[in-house]
Amino acid sequence: MTEDGRRFSGEVRFRNERGAYGFIERDGPGADVFVHVRNVIRGDLIEGASVEFDIESSERGPRAEDVIVVD
Repeated sequence: MTEDGRRFSGEVRFRNERGAYGFIERDGPGADVFVHVRNVIRGDLIEGASVEFDIESSERGPRAEDVIVVD
């Protein structure tokens, strides 16, 4: 289930090519969100890209799901 049942927007702050993961800086308040490339459903996860996503809670903290690159 997503946090508050709503979509979020932000920008890819960091992408580790070898590890196939990165971090998204949310628009507005809140901590950066971990993202794995397998959770990107449209577009390429590159630094600086604008994205929309859901947030799932995990044992390690917030994780982006159903990520869509919008630019």
